[in-house]
Amino acid sequence: MTTPPLQAPADLELLLARELVIRFLALGLSDPHREPWSAIRQPESQRLAVQAAEVLRGRAGPWAQEPLAPGEEPLELLDLEPALAALAAPGFDPREEYNRVFGLVPPKECPPYGTEYHRTREPFFRAQQLADVAGFYRAFGLEISSRCPDRPDHVSLELEFLALLLCKQRLAADRWGPRCEQAQVCREAWEKFFRDQVVWWLGAFARGLARKAEDGFYLHLARTLGAWLGWERRRLGLPQPVLARPRGIEPPEAQDSCGTCTVEGCEELVPLETTAEVRKEPQA
Repeated sequence: MTTPPLQAPADLELLLARELVIRFLALGLSDPHREPWSAIRQPESQRLAVQAAEVLRGRAGPWAQEPLAPGEEPLELLDLEPALAALAAPGFDPREEYNRVFGLVPPKECPPYGTEYHRTREPFFRAQQLADVAGFYRAFGLEISSRCPDRPDHVSLELEFLALLLCKQRLAADRWGPRCEQAQVCREAWEKFFRDQVVWWLGAFARGLARKAEDGFYLHLARTLGAWLGWERRRLGLPQPVLARPRGIEPPEAQDSCGTCTVEGCEELVPLETTAEVRKEPQA
């Protein structure tokens, strides 16, 4: 099932709200030892993210009555204020908490890499999955930065990519109309990436993260992630996935700078072109 054509301005607002919520989740699940994470503390960014979550809760349709899949959360938990309150709690140290939850070696309860949830451990298959994810990024003008060793299937990178696709769709629709080729390409790519690379494992990750965190910032973030996942999956009419299970993480000495990926030094998505506009002109 695909979403209906955009009806501006209401659906442009919805695209922006979805983008902002996903960007917040992507930032929150990234490594706070790295500079980009600090953007999550900006008051204006927090205000907009909270408002965006409110928009999503208010724009749920009849599909919101469909059953939740394992790892998904009720719509009322699509709320960023509890996570922000935990973030502002006295004595909260994001780096210390990140180290406790995720550690130096990804935890067996909630590895943040999608490939670790595949049933097969066959190296060629895993390498192909990573190459598929990196191929999506490159198709939309992105490459992997060499500053840190995260693989392209890291949850924060996949979420960041989904947010970027929404941004591109929104800008194209606003400039050339909701039915333009660029907006449709971005929408179809978003749905395909969400279906093939995200929805089948993110519920298991959210559930495992909630159990591992037990309390505080990452518990609330996991609940919001599960609520957002259920919002998007049911909106698209996708069936409930079988709950995936992490299969274990290779020790660091068995990985190169990019796991088994074919892209050197993957760390975060770096745009090859600005996302402030969509440069390709629509075909006549």
